[in-house]
Amino acid sequence: MGDPLKKVQPGQPVRIPARTFNTFIDAAQDYLQRRQNVGGDPLTTRLRSGIVLVENASGGDRARFEILGVDDVVISQADNADEFYNRPVLSGITPDTDVHAGRFVVLAEPIASGKIGHAWAFGMCPVQVDMQDADHTACEIKDATTANLISHTSGTARILTVESGTGVKWAVVRIGAGGGLPDGTATYQVLSWDNTDKAWGPDWVRAH
Repeated sequence: MGDPLKKVQPGQPVRIPARTFNTFIDAAQDYLQRRQNVGGDPLTTRLRSGIVLVENASGGDRARFEILGVDDVVISQADNADEFYNRPVLSGITPDTDVHAGRFVVLAEPIASGKIGHAWAFGMCPVQVDMQDADHTACEIKDATTANLISHTSGTARILTVESGTGVKWAVVRIGAGGGLPDGTATYQVLSWDNTDKAWGPDWVRAH
């Protein structure tokens, strides 16, 4: 079998065997994929950074950096085990402090009503925070509010840096910082993975 990448001399007729043409296509596809990944945000990298898939079930279009409470999974393990294991999609709704404290995502892109997009479920991200006190170092969901979080002395998101003053300010926070729930937070339900049953099940958590 000849060399599929043998060069043609000046004046020679150009004949492209299928093997050579396919090699060109493979090389072009590899180049385009690597070019898209350079300086971009490939899904594999984004998942390592706390990015998950979420369906906007809040009833309205949501902008980047808005907040949704995690309500459920779109496709359960019982409905489609392979899809659930390999590509879980959360369902996000308007936050409710009775059920979504410590159980929320920050949208990484605009998501129209009923559509699926990317959101931060843990890790560092920009978000707006209603600073009740300039000395607060933690934040949590604000009831019935998708536009911003609200600051507390304790909370499941840690404020790493924030604009000075009080009121709604831009901040960089770390979701899932393990700072505990704000005082007075009601009992709420979370989903925990049961490694024996290979399924998600509910746990009830109460703030101390």
